[in-house]
Amino acid sequence: MNVKRIAESENKQFCYGRFLPSTEVMFVAEMPSFSKRWNPRNNFFISNTDKLFVQILTKHGFGGSYITDIVKTCAPVGDLEPKQVESFTPFLLKEIEILQPRLVVAVGKRALRELVSFGTSFRLYPQSLDHPARLRFPSHVPVFEEQVKELRSFFNGL
Repeated sequence: MNVKRIAESENKQFCYGRFLPSTEVMFVAEMPSFSKRWNPRNNFFISNTDKLFVQILTKHGFGGSYITDIVKTCAPVGDLEPKQVESFTPFLLKEIEILQPRLVVAVGKRALRELVSFGTSFRLYPQSLDHPARLRFPSHVPVFEEQVKELRSFFNGL
């Protein structure tokens, strides 16, 4: 499979996962954040809510985890099509195979549905974390922190 060809056919920039030191837990979102400020040469652009997401993960012992997406191209929210998921699934499965995380965690309900549909070649956390976009609401921060605490408890029991 030619990654560049798939991305070019969709007229979009291909986004690889963000490789950080710990691969025990892999967080998988639906697709890279769409932003007018996004720089296609820098896959490490993160929004303020993404920064808060990473800060909370770090606070609860998941700092440095691998964060990636099912679909590897940016698209406006709601623009995801089944064909896109299908074309990028082999890449995500290869990431999982190479990194062999102890646990894969979906970020968002849509990501969880897709990951469940891939089968059981990896250990999947049975619920999803809320999408970081919800962190733009200050009242949601404690809710998200509670989800990450539950994830930590689950992970410690593995």
